[in-house]
Amino acid sequence: MSLRDADGPISNSQSIHPFEAGNGRIGRAIAEMALAQRLHRPTLTALAETMLQHKREYYDRLGGMNRSTDATEWLVWFAGAAIEGQQRTLAKVEFLIWKTKFLDRLRGKLNARQEMVVLRILREGTEGFIDGLKAGDYRVITK
Repeated sequence: MSLRDADGPISNSQSIHPFEAGNGRIGRAIAEMALAQRLHRPTLTALAETMLQHKREYYDRLGGMNRSTDATEWLVWFAGAAIEGQQRTLAKVEFLIWKTKFLDRLRGKLNARQEMVVLRILREGTEGFIDGLKAGDYRVITK
């Protein structure tokens, strides 16, 4: 793949950045829009979250594109990140459905302090508490 501008091929030292800031956000929005258009329906993709999780690799690979006009490696990596974003989204949706059913089953069965702790735990989402919930955490949550 070769990129050209009005003066001929784009050299390896040039890159396409139309805005002073926000190019990545615009690029991810365009990618999500293109995916939705291709599927002929809206999509939910945690693409930005996935890129944040792989921020260093994202910038390293993006920087590699400034040294080459062959976008194949970048596109393969980006497609993998988009698939991971879809998987993250599915996990979040499944968690929200589970959480709703779980809270429905507990309705009216917990005291106020227990409810505060359960809601705080669930707020951590699919990641949960990294080191678990300790007695000190319980005291802080329940005041």
